[in-house]
Amino acid sequence: MDMNRLKFAVILTGLPVFVMIISIITNAILSKKHKLNDYIKQFQSSFDWVNFTILSSALFLLNFTFFPLLQAQEKSQIESTSIGIAFIILLVGLSPILFPLIVLIRTSKYEVDDELELLVNKEMNTTIKIRVINQNVVNAFATGVLPFTNIILIGAPLLKQFTSEELKAIIAHEIGHTIKRHMLYLTLLMILIQISLLLLHQYVVLPLILLNKLNWIFKGVSFGILFVLGNEIFSFFQKKTEYSADKFAAETVGINNYAEVLKKLNTVTGGQLQNKTATHPTLIERLEYIKS
Repeated sequence: MDMNRLKFAVILTGLPVFVMIISIITNAILSKKHKLNDYIKQFQSSFDWVNFTILSSALFLLNFTFFPLLQAQEKSQIESTSIGIAFIILLVGLSPILFPLIVLIRTSKYEVDDELELLVNKEMNTTIKIRVINQNVVNAFATGVLPFTNIILIGAPLLKQFTSEELKAIIAHEIGHTIKRHMLYLTLLMILIQISLLLLHQYVVLPLILLNKLNWIFKGVSFGILFVLGNEIFSFFQKKTEYSADKFAAETVGINNYAEVLKKLNTVTGGQLQNKTATHPTLIERLEYIKS
């Protein structure tokens, strides 16, 4: 077996795990109320080994398959760039496409709540699937980049801690993400950012490093800087989608009603909504926005 091929697949498959760990540590540092142990406990309670194994296996297979194409010596620079772009598209699009399919298949883990689904879709004039996560997840999510995979996931604890009207407000936020196609928009944005960084690194940064005869350390540093830059750009636009979904929910259920639900959700989650994160505005910022 080609060990370089295996190393490549293992490293790229492990990269999302590394980013996730860094994210947990960063959130703990930025938080004034929660400690690192709190975030670790929260992660452990919501982590799913089955989903992790399926997604990691698919990612490993993709990385392992593409390695010979990426390493082929006889290809031109244009061919090399084209292969790199194709790899980025598949790499970024894998999870957003595969995860909703896992949700639809794992019916014991993600249960249908016919009553809640009927209530929400009837009052909001939608046909979106709603699934309840049978796990200690105090949150709700919108998922799916393809029309038939649009699913809203809601943690089972929320069904016990919020009334039907309050749940409609929480779900309205996720419907806002779905109707405005934020998942597709963010996926395409990430692809565009990664392709832009690839071209920048390949046609600007590397030639400058070679021209000045700099060593391999500068290649690593430049790659790291571009990686951080890409994440910052993506984070900026992701926060914009959260504001947009908040506005939709406030217009749907009423500004005051939605504001009260956000405050209650912050209390239920132990103040997590008031923390500054890379993906979401703070509670104060969200409340100010919907009232502006």
